[in-house]
Amino acid sequence: MTLSGEELAQLRADANQLLTETVSVQRATTVSDGYGGETQTWNTVASVTGFLARAGLKPEELVIAERLTGQQVWVMLLPAGTDVRQTDRLVLGTRTFEVVAVLSGSLEVLRRVMVVKVQ
Repeated sequence: MTLSGEELAQLRADANQLLTETVSVQRATTVSDGYGGETQTWNTVASVTGFLARAGLKPEELVIAERLTGQQVWVMLLPAGTDVRQTDRLVLGTRTFEVVAVLSGSLEVLRRVMVVKVQ
């Protein structure tokens, strides 16, 4: 099936209506502690809309989840093309999640990001 650019844009606009929460994308930076060592800090690099759901465990998600035994795996849905990396954190309200995997397809309607809650 082939979609026109206009059809894909409409699908994305419709899907984005499901994203009702504000999600902060945080990226780690390393700074000097002034004593010869380094400290890692998390800085917000973007604020986007999103939606948190339990992982549906599609085949590619199941492989990832099996490596994370003992942890609840979630899927964060974000707008297509959101710059999120496997080394990032996502903050939703008072909850912070570590990115485990960024799942994207050739015709991305929403960006699917597998996450686990930071303890």
